[in-house]
Amino acid sequence: MINLMSTATATPQHSISTTDLVASLMHKLSPELINTICSLGVDQRYSVMDNYAEFLMGAPKHATSSTTKLVLDSTMRCIQ
Repeated sequence: MINLMSTATATPQHSISTTDLVASLMHKLSPELINTICSLGVDQRYSVMDNYAEFLMGAPKHATSSTTKLVLDSTMRCIQ
């Protein structure tokens, strides 16, 4: 038998709103895709990259964290 004793989450420090994301990608996306993105109900997106919108347009990735760090952070919260 397995008992769940604790849960925790960790999110990256960088976030971008859907409005800002669509505004930065406006000239690269079709109106249909923009409407789809806006209708998903996601207001805020979190990323380990500080240049998420630019990365989506082809820029190199600038990661400031990693999924491993997020796992360690949430694990430490569970232990505490």
